[in-house]
Amino acid sequence: MTFSIPSTHPTDILDNMLSPSDILKHVCSRWGARILITLNQHSSLRFSELRSELKNVSEKMLAQTLQTLAHDGFILRDAYATMPPIVEYRLTLLGEELAGHVGQLVQWIDLNLEQIQQARNQEVATPDIPQ
Repeated sequence: MTFSIPSTHPTDILDNMLSPSDILKHVCSRWGARILITLNQHSSLRFSELRSELKNVSEKMLAQTLQTLAHDGFILRDAYATMPPIVEYRLTLLGEELAGHVGQLVQWIDLNLEQIQQARNQEVATPDIPQ
């Protein structure tokens, strides 16, 4: 009787699986949501154009966030063999759909921001939690 050893350990496969909360962290991060919304307003943008649109984002953070969103399937990176090289970023169909939902969430927050701020400013007594 022969046994074959799988190329990856079963726990390695589980470690590589993303949970919905992982995706939410990417999408709702400080720059993730802004990148999605900005790219949704344009057909495509070069790195420098995207950085200019976003303001205050470092090159490193923009590059990392773009890489993460591309890895998740929301953004495509188009590199052209020109001199100097041109790289453009655009949303995938999945990214376009997601950007629409993120945009709706941002609109909802804008509409309710005053109420949210009032709730934060209220001093609400929290009940003692038995230990």
